[in-house]
Amino acid sequence: MLRIGHLFKRRIQIRLPVFFLLPVHQEGGDALIDALSANRTLTQLDVSFNDLSIELLRELHELLNRNQALFIQVKKHEKREREDMRHEEELMRIYLMHVEARRIMVEGAERRRIAREKAYEDRKAMMSRKKKGKGKKKK
Repeated sequence: MLRIGHLFKRRIQIRLPVFFLLPVHQEGGDALIDALSANRTLTQLDVSFNDLSIELLRELHELLNRNQALFIQVKKHEKREREDMRHEEELMRIYLMHVEARRIMVEGAERRRIAREKAYEDRKAMMSRKKKGKGKKKK
């Protein structure tokens, strides 16, 4: 039992260890309490069919409740972070849509300006050809 307690102190990622196959007595229960005091990840523990005192069971229950509360707190924090990331991604998508719309608007204005300049140059060239044509007399 002391070896198992040492594993818990090393923060092994076990969610539900089962001790009903291993007899845990008072000395092993004390080692288990010491190990669980250092462990923050264990949220469930099956110690049924073991000869543990009510006080040891209460301490185990309190430590497991503490770990469960920490686990829930971490999960809530992760959920909040995911929601914040989704929100930020949505804002970024909206921003990029606005940037793209602005780019399309600027490109359209530039194309229209170029088309106006070309039309002006074409009219100017046509007028100069007409002037040259009027200056010559037909015989």
